[in-house]
Amino acid sequence: IYAYSPSSAIPFMVFMTLGALNFIVLYNLITGNFREVLRSEELRYFILALIILSVITGVTYRVLEGGDFMTGFFNQVSGMSTTGFNIGSLKNLKNFTKSLLILGMFLGGMTFSTAGGVKTLRLVMFLKRLSIYTEKIVLPPSVIKRVVIQGQTVSDEEVSISFMLISLYVMVAFIISSLITLFNAEYSFIDALFETVSALSCVGLSVEVITPTAPLAVKVLIALAMYIGRLEFAPLLVLRSLVARRKY
Repeated sequence: IYAYSPSSAIPFMVFMTLGALNFIVLYNLITGNFREVLRSEELRYFILALIILSVITGVTYRVLEGGDFMTGFFNQVSGMSTTGFNIGSLKNLKNFTKSLLILGMFLGGMTFSTAGGVKTLRLVMFLKRLSIYTEKIVLPPSVIKRVVIQGQTVSDEEVSISFMLISLYVMVAFIISSLITLFNAEYSFIDALFETVSALSCVGLSVEVITPTAPLAVKVLIALAMYIGRLEFAPLLVLRSLVARRKY
């Protein structure tokens, strides 16, 4: 049981959102250079995704959970900005509601920010490249299209790196979640995935998979996820490079 004033959550959501913004965008905001702020394509996608996901989560809280709209909206803003604040317990939420929060934590904030997640810009590059591949089916071979963001062409190498990091994130999340359910069958996969994604994105939201009585192996896996996520999978890439070097 908890009580709070819905209006008191608004200042927190404002600062949580600001914390997930690109440092360049923040600098332009502080210096009053609003024209450059509005030119940021990543910012537009981030705000759009944040609003859509938060509204859907708010409605879900109201319809499925019997709670109020602002609670769901707040928790989603916290999840996607990777802040870690939450109103009420998340443990007994319906799986659909948990899935929405997982998606928000997976997306995370903008690049060059303090937020975690895969970052909006990487996802935008991936989706634009996917759109180009789809268009190539009907376009003649002579037509060459490139990923363009904010008027600048993005190299294929940058797009490939973004795709690799997104793939690594998804792969690691599912492996760790599966191992958690293996070490303790009492955990549902959705709860294990929630806790793992929260750790990989360095969020802090929890469905109480991690408790003082949790198996040591589960605690180690979540700690490993936090470490890997904070360094953005650099340890895995370094390990892969060392293995490749030994082969040659």
